[in-house]
Amino acid sequence: MSADELDGSPATCSLPARLSCSVSQSATYSSARLTPRAFFQGQQQQTSDDELSKSVPAIRRDDSQDCVGWESRDGAVGPPLPPSLAKSRPVGCRTAADEEEDAALLATAERRLPRVMAELRRGIESGLCTGAQLSCSLPGEPPLHTWVGHVREGEPFRRDILCNWMSTTKPVAVVAIGQLWERNLLSPSEPVAKYIPEFGRNGKEGVLVEHLLTHTAGIPYADMAMWARLHEWTLVLDAICDASLEAGWEPGKRAGYHPYSAWFLLGELVRRVDGRDFARYAREEIFLPLGMRDCYVGMPAAEYRAYASAGRIAELRTLAKGGQLVGRRSHGTSPNEVMACVPGANGRGPAEQWLRLFQMLAAHGVAPDGTTRLLQPSTVRRLSTRHRVGMHDEVQGIRCDWSLGLAVGSALYGEHASAGTFGHGGSQSSLGLVDPLHGLSVVIVCNARPGPRPHHERMRRLTTLLYEDLGLVPKSQEPSPAPSRRPPSSCPPIRHPSPVVTRRALPRSQPPSPVVTRRRLPSRSACDQFKLNASV
Repeated sequence: MSADELDGSPATCSLPARLSCSVSQSATYSSARLTPRAFFQGQQQQTSDDELSKSVPAIRRDDSQDCVGWESRDGAVGPPLPPSLAKSRPVGCRTAADEEEDAALLATAERRLPRVMAELRRGIESGLCTGAQLSCSLPGEPPLHTWVGHVREGEPFRRDILCNWMSTTKPVAVVAIGQLWERNLLSPSEPVAKYIPEFGRNGKEGVLVEHLLTHTAGIPYADMAMWARLHEWTLVLDAICDASLEAGWEPGKRAGYHPYSAWFLLGELVRRVDGRDFARYAREEIFLPLGMRDCYVGMPAAEYRAYASAGRIAELRTLAKGGQLVGRRSHGTSPNEVMACVPGANGRGPAEQWLRLFQMLAAHGVAPDGTTRLLQPSTVRRLSTRHRVGMHDEVQGIRCDWSLGLAVGSALYGEHASAGTFGHGGSQSSLGLVDPLHGLSVVIVCNARPGPRPHHERMRRLTTLLYEDLGLVPKSQEPSPAPSRRPPSSCPPIRHPSPVVTRRALPRSQPPSPVVTRRRLPSRSACDQFKLNASV
């Protein structure tokens, strides 16, 4: 299937626990097959809003494993909560102190990020979205958090609103794979079939774990028939295992963005080697240690009811040109969708907390509280260093370098990002990045998808202005001050050497710096190549 047909698709030592996990019940769906264009333009088939999940016993590892430091809460054993979460209030409880803190955060953002705030409001006025959240952090400084607009008609956006992060969820799976890699429970260089034997048929025996992470496995559409039923984990996995490689595809030799299939396999790989399903693993090993109390990839039924009744689950709408809504239904807000565990596209949480995942990567694996390490520095380097270089993405229709699961040097990171900046974006609506040169971490999420090109331009402007507001623009890119006076006519003219374009001097094996290539805005034809949602 050509990239032209996909212009709406997204454009990167365990311990035993006895907590119950939730899976969604099957709903009744039409047998009509969705096209990728229809799916990613918000025309998903309707799900049954009254289908709620049921609790089933969780698969767990051997009971003889050490669980020192774990504690009993609500009749179950689990990892200890961070001190900041030990005494938590109900999900809908807000106090006067919360309102005062929000006002102070917004005032700080207005002072520190004036260009960004103006651009966010301009996006709302021009119909790109109706609300957004943005958070960023630099080493040694308090994080900056801001939000604008309305989450729904008549309801202002708040700091505690849970947004749909779409493919910006994928870094969660990247961190999970990195943790298991450190514990010698898996290796990216091993075949996927070593951990999921039923996958190794129909020509897929040579697909390695690293091919899943770099979008070179050759199964981008293996689960396409299930895209309206992603909450049915077993059926989705069966469809992927039964699929064949794309015609003529040699794993690792060609590239094509895998929206879901590779990430379901990575989630299943986590379950096979650790014993916990991916939703539970992400919650216990990543979100809670980072203090991301309101973040989920697959929300249990009880939590869904609580957040929904408090009005804290944001809608994600699809927009046509001019800001008109496409259809009446928002994306990913029904019970089945919110509670489904989709490792590549269903993360929920407020930007204030989602930032902590990227702060941890910027701090070489250490949580923002400075007391918890999730990854070793060497693992962060291996996960964020270019692994796939210079390959044309046959699904997205663009060239972008990839590490093991993260986009490196994407144009969405703006004009001033360093060459090693890495991160991921999500379906025309969100973005998360880390610039290791500055230690900068950023997350941005909007509540509407305006189309690939408007989204690309929106994110590029926001990230560029963010660097300028934070004073991170390289001096070589700052405009030279105008001379105060002309030199006397008797003075010989000053001859400046011709500017040196460093890109031409780089050896062939080194990728060109994205800072150089971003100085010229892409032409219309180049912008049209940002198929899907420019998630990279």
